Amino acid sequence: MFLHPVVAIFMALWLGVVLQGALFHQSGLSFLPWGMFVFGIVLVAVGFIPEVITAKRLITLALSRQSAGLAPAQPVSRQLA
Repeated sequence: MFLHPVVAIFMALWLGVVLQGALFHQSGLSFLPWGMFVFGIVLVAVGFIPEVITAKRLITLALSRQSAGLAPAQPVSRQLA
């Protein structure tokens, strides 16, 4: 899995500008650009990594059931009801 191209481009630009500000424009609030840089990375990771884990689990389950000749599992929404 991968990030949507628009998200990847936006985050690359965002992190690049913030990193440039952190490295070359030292001021009294030098922790602010570094905090924004870390926040950008954490924001993407917290939203993306759990979804990757869930998707891999669901794909593996579907493929293992299919290769074993079993019927496909019911959708998650029906299993919860």
